[in-house]
Amino acid sequence: MTADVKIVLDKWAKEKILDLKEFYMKKLVSNYNTSPLKATGKFGNSLAYSIDENSLVIYTTVGYLSALTEGTSPADARAFSFDSLYRDLINWATSKPVKLEGITKETFAYRAAQSIQKYGTTIYQLYGRKNQDTGLISKTFSEAEILELFTELELMYEKTLETKIFAEL
Repeated sequence: MTADVKIVLDKWAKEKILDLKEFYMKKLVSNYNTSPLKATGKFGNSLAYSIDENSLVIYTTVGYLSALTEGTSPADARAFSFDSLYRDLINWATSKPVKLEGITKETFAYRAAQSIQKYGTTIYQLYGRKNQDTGLISKTFSEAEILELFTELELMYEKTLETKIFAEL
């Protein structure tokens, strides 16, 4: 991989990470489209990328990307203990922060855990069960975006090849 290609890939990866962070922080998709995906900022802070001789990989170090894109199904929620889900919801409500009126975080977390294990998360109800996603990945890495990157790289290779051919003539 040439230095020029690495520069293009580096720039593209940084742009995509910024796009992911913007979507995650601003797009209203959870709680029936009334709040953004962002809660604590852990996901946005976990985004990174690596480039080697054969590939560009954009990744996150948190394990809940599918929950942000497709939600959590009732079956997936039941795979966790109720107590674990309950504690996670208290932590989530504290860090988001969720505005609760006339109800404690503990009561909210208990009721929400019951509901999630029965119906799935709101994101699942709106997107996942319809085999859709929130757009976090599909809109950030659309076919058009990837084709644009490939076209730029293709033009770079063509210019490099032309330069080499003409240099040999």
